[in-house]
Amino acid sequence: MGNPYDGRLSDAWAFGVMLYAILESRLPFDPPTSGKIAHRIARLDWKFYRLATDPSFSPASHLIAHLLKPAHSRFTIDHVLDCDWIRNGCLLDCAQLVDR
Repeated sequence: MGNPYDGRLSDAWAFGVMLYAILESRLPFDPPTSGKIAHRIARLDWKFYRLATDPSFSPASHLIAHLLKPAHSRFTIDHVLDCDWIRNGCLLDCAQLVDR
């Protein structure tokens, strides 16, 4: 959207989208009812659904929230690698992800 391309920031964004999709079982910019996805991406119009109500996912949601930001304030891959949740093995109770 008018910013010079930086593959590292794009990779961080993509990681945030993938992590969101894995934990929420949906893509972050899919409209809940209707709407244009491109407009939602440009406006950074997304929110947590399942993760919003479960404090055990706080480290993951914190990381995702900092990856799905504008490029100038987005976590870099170095920030991601320095995140305790990532360094300690992304621990989650996978049973919590089933049937949600």
